[in-house]
Amino acid sequence: MIAGHVLVGHGRLRITEMVSEDPLIVKVDHLKDKPYSSADGPNLPTALDLLSTISMNRVPFIELIRRLDFSRLADHGAAISNGANYLQLQEVLAELNVHKRLKLALDLVKEQTDFTRLESQKRLVLSKIGTRMALEESGLEDLGSHSVVKVLTATDTPTKWSRLLDWISDLLSI
Repeated sequence: MIAGHVLVGHGRLRITEMVSEDPLIVKVDHLKDKPYSSADGPNLPTALDLLSTISMNRVPFIELIRRLDFSRLADHGAAISNGANYLQLQEVLAELNVHKRLKLALDLVKEQTDFTRLESQKRLVLSKIGTRMALEESGLEDLGSHSVVKVLTATDTPTKWSRLLDWISDLLSI
């Protein structure tokens, strides 16, 4: 995924032979997905699970679900999993069994979602630790949140400090 765009191919190819290196010319086979049922079977629940996992990027995927194009949905899921290594992505793209490809893409997307969630929690914790350390260095950590509010509002206007006080009070109540 580059700058918010996802590049998805229109067909599957397998390189069978290299004809020349400069310029690169190869012979290819055009691959077809193994047959699958669009309306029932294990594909629909897996596809819906994949969609719910990538709900933040749902708009381009609605058309794929409406057409029940599970093959392309799996490819899109893999394409937006920018945290996966190239071998994992290649495994998804090389799989011709659509149900297995959907599951592989779902695993990648869930892994990416979990990683993003953990990174967000890590940033939040580090931010709170930094704030606590700053309060300790300034000598305000021993005061309760109400005392901090009283100290700051007694010296300055409440409107100037209102957002800062709310933020500090929230941090001290953790």
